[in-house]
Amino acid sequence: MSHMSQFDPVGAVLTAVAAKEGTTPEALSPPLADVIEPDALDRLLRESPAESNAAVLFNYRGHAVVIDADGDVEIN
Repeated sequence: MSHMSQFDPVGAVLTAVAAKEGTTPEALSPPLADVIEPDALDRLLRESPAESNAAVLFNYRGHAVVIDADGDVEIN
């Protein structure tokens, strides 16, 4: 089961993208759910064993987004 029960992958991505763009998560459009299935992202990263080094890479708003099971988000 989860090694980081408080970890919110969707929130982490939205916060990181908004910070990169100098805006708020609420102002981002299109919704993240139009790009990636939020429940699947949550399940994959929350339920991965800490030692698995699981990470997800996808594009959102013209950025390459990488988020790992430790909650680290990289926006390029």
